[in-house]
Amino acid sequence: VILLLNSMGALVTGYLAAYNLIQTAGWSYLMFLMICNFQSRGAYGLYDPELELTLQVFQTLAFLEFFHALFGLVKSNAAQTLGQVFSRNYILWIIVGPFKSVKISPAVPLFLTAWTITEIVRYFFYFLSLVGSPLYSVTYLRYTMFIVLYPMGVAGEMMAVYYAQPEILAKNAFTVSMPNVCNIGFDFYSVTWALQALWPLGLFQLYTYMLRQRKKVLSLEKEKSS
Repeated sequence: VILLLNSMGALVTGYLAAYNLIQTAGWSYLMFLMICNFQSRGAYGLYDPELELTLQVFQTLAFLEFFHALFGLVKSNAAQTLGQVFSRNYILWIIVGPFKSVKISPAVPLFLTAWTITEIVRYFFYFLSLVGSPLYSVTYLRYTMFIVLYPMGVAGEMMAVYYAQPEILAKNAFTVSMPNVCNIGFDFYSVTWALQALWPLGLFQLYTYMLRQRKKVLSLEKEKSS
């Protein structure tokens, strides 16, 4: 039984290490595409089809992290993880994907820069933690860069919704008008305004949590080095 548990533990660790390494590589490639597109087309020309597809693949893949938490493979809270992954994919698939006005807006370079740097550091930190011990520099970046990047990302996401709203209203996008067979109406434009109110609340919760974690983790690191 002990051998079986050890084998299962090794398999889980190997799987999680591979997952985090793949995500690190994916987000690093995304950063490469951003730099290339910026050099050739400027800040408002970042969002080309190749970058969009790469972002869709690796951001959608993050839904696996909900199942990692749900089945106890990691210690994260499953509901909180689902909320974070859903919010990113809502921006990606529902707000940016269908609306050209968002793709060429200042929102894209803002949230893309925040997402990409955050994820490269985060996934690389997790990978190193699984295969050994992360360098202090990586740990420091993991628990420091969020101070700027999290508000920057949320600002970009909220800005993306703002740029999408005129098109949503003009096209009645994702809206169900009355009357209809089911006698049910759905006004997506109003929903976007309601969801906007949740973004600052989510940022506050995550930000204060990360500040507590930063104090805890960096204090432990200092004790190790002393």
